[in-house]
Amino acid sequence: MWVTTLGIFCWTMLVQVHGGWEPEDEICVNKLKLNRNEIEPLTEEGIHDLSNENYNRYSECYWKEYKMLGDDGGILWNVVKEVLENKLETDEIDAIVNECEEKKIRGNNVGETVVLTQNCIAEGLIAKGLVFSF
Repeated sequence: MWVTTLGIFCWTMLVQVHGGWEPEDEICVNKLKLNRNEIEPLTEEGIHDLSNENYNRYSECYWKEYKMLGDDGGILWNVVKEVLENKLETDEIDAIVNECEEKKIRGNNVGETVVLTQNCIAEGLIAKGLVFSF
């Protein structure tokens, strides 16, 4: 039961590095003039495609709010590790994030890069058996 609970918790936290609607979510939805009813359900999904431009913009904003992006839009990998380590109870984060960093993931813009990186981290958690269902 505890492992299943941890897996579900990890998944929820991974999608936007959190579980539940946080102040950062509200900041981004308001700043970008997005519809919370559209974005909130997406934050509960696992792997995302790049077709939803609003979600891509939201994800970029969210990562900026958590200081996981530099001024140039580049991913600050050490900060990503810190944020995830503080929110997820697993020793696997460093290895998973390092694997994603080594892939040099790039989208057509910062939002796409963030979503692709989130997907990479999710896939890493799945591969390590830390997420069992979506």
